Amino acid sequence: NMSHRLDGGLTKLIQAAEQVAVLSKELAEKKVIVDANAKKVEALIQDIGDKSVKANKRQEEATKKQDEIAKNSVIIAKEKAEADKALEAAIPALEAAEEALLVLNKKDTDELKSMAKPAQAVVTVCLMVNALKPNGKEEVADWSGAKLMMGDGKFVSNLRNYPKDDITEKQVKKIQAYYNTDRASFDGDEMKKKSVAAFGLLKWVKAMLEYHAVASQVEPKRQLVRTLQQQKEMAERNLAEIQKELAQLTQQITELKIQEAEQSAALKELQEAAALMERRLTAASQLIEGLGSERVRWTADLAKMGDKKKMLVGDCLLGASFLSYTGPFSFDFRYRMVYEHWHGDVAQRKIPHSEPF
Repeated sequence: NMSHRLDGGLTKLIQAAEQVAVLSKELAEKKVIVDANAKKVEALIQDIGDKSVKANKRQEEATKKQDEIAKNSVIIAKEKAEADKALEAAIPALEAAEEALLVLNKKDTDELKSMAKPAQAVVTVCLMVNALKPNGKEEVADWSGAKLMMGDGKFVSNLRNYPKDDITEKQVKKIQAYYNTDRASFDGDEMKKKSVAAFGLLKWVKAMLEYHAVASQVEPKRQLVRTLQQQKEMAERNLAEIQKELAQLTQQITELKIQEAEQSAALKELQEAAALMERRLTAASQLIEGLGSERVRWTADLAKMGDKKKMLVGDCLLGASFLSYTGPFSFDFRYRMVYEHWHGDVAQRKIPHSEPF
């Protein structure tokens, strides 16, 4: 029974030592995983930090752009209002031109074109109109060119929809030169006596020149409005790009934070498992180390018991013989029977037995 118990104890010690070796290997592997996950978490935290810095910088840029757009919007509104107010001075002339064109019908222009040799003042009025290129191009600067201009089917419509903001200083100087040739015929209602159609065209030319004069004065403001408007539109496009990038960065940061939380939770779980395994391994190692001397003793005792077990055949034979046959005899005779006769016979037969018996 004692041999069985010693053998069981030794077996458990050996198994425990083997388990400690396995646990040591598993702990080493788990520590590698823990270190790898820790690096991943650190990389995620670093990535979050970098993207947060970039997002903060882009947010500052977006705020600056918004301020710039707001300031430009105020200036644009102010300058545009001033320009529009200044252009109101040309409204009466434009209304007069529109009124003149309303009464200018095809019959009047046909009558004007049909003149074989109109008054020079009438021709000059038509040349003034021709200088403004109402049909998109300037005809020959004579009566034939004027008639060709008025012969366009969209002539009157082109006058009504004329791009007055495109009038150039060169055209204005050319018209002024025509005007100075016969100012008396072009002032007041004098032209109406010569031709109703030419009078309407003259009013239109005067209105265009008056509008150009006013528009030229407010052109710096209008140019400023256009420039600021372009800057505002560019700033708005840049702001839209910044906001888009900022939204992407925010989304990325959110996703990274979720990943970081998941990885941190997994890392914590791994660290706790590794710590628990390490505590158990330390306790097991200490226990095995403490039982090391017992293992040596138990091994020796087990070996001795094995040897004694082999001697039981001879020992039992001698003991049984002693109990069975020596009872009636004296001590000296019993001694001689056991040690001089039986013990020698057992030894001679090489039956295992204890020495000394």
